[in-house]
Amino acid sequence: MRINSISSLYFKGNEINFSSVKESGFKFMEIRCDDILSNDNPEEIAKIRKLLDKNSIEVSSVHSFINNADISSEDKWTRTKSVRELEKSVAASSRLKSKYVVAHLSWILNEQSDRGKLLKNSLSSIVEARDLAEKMNVEILCENLLPNMLFSREDEAKAVVDSGFSLCFDLGHAVISKIDPYEFCRTFKKQIKLVHAHFNNSVKDTHSFIKNEADKEMLKRVSDILDESVVFVHEIHNEKKLEEIYLEVKDI
Repeated sequence: MRINSISSLYFKGNEINFSSVKESGFKFMEIRCDDILSNDNPEEIAKIRKLLDKNSIEVSSVHSFINNADISSEDKWTRTKSVRELEKSVAASSRLKSKYVVAHLSWILNEQSDRGKLLKNSLSSIVEARDLAEKMNVEILCENLLPNMLFSREDEAKAVVDSGFSLCFDLGHAVISKIDPYEFCRTFKKQIKLVHAHFNNSVKDTHSFIKNEADKEMLKRVSDILDESVVFVHEIHNEKKLEEIYLEVKDI
């Protein structure tokens, strides 16, 4: 049975309603660090853990900090601070009993950026954070991003995989980056551990839910290609009730 998970993105930065998640049928959530640790207070993790346990919800994955984080940065201060943020995400994942942390390899790049050099910075940063992750039995997954960010091209995907990292395949980002989702999933099937499922008009990253039969078919085909152990995180805004979302995706 495929694991379907709902992202805390659904709550748009407001307080997460764990009871509504339970009542909808979802038993798994991806927790975004920016949603629970915006005040950098680690005591919040214990509170979240209690709410998860109370509602019988497991954490499928933790999304590392995004705001003001850039592990590819040429600025040593920014990069060092960002690596520490990634390590904090790893610690949060361990405390929330999740085995995966999803990481962004960069923030928005300047047009003049040396992508090759920045990619090396990112991979070195993750290697540094991976030492802690291995001690905590957590795995860092690299997520494919948008065209103005790293890991939005197929040559960059190969570099990430060749460096020994597993992947979070973001379906919505792939569409905007003009990456063939089926070919990508066939090529990197062994490395993909988790999918971020959301849709858009191929221009704007709206994190929309399934809009039409074409979206539904895309999700089904991606699911059929990948191993059944791959977790599908529905990383969407609250366009529909959680109950409706769960019923539509539960048999994928």
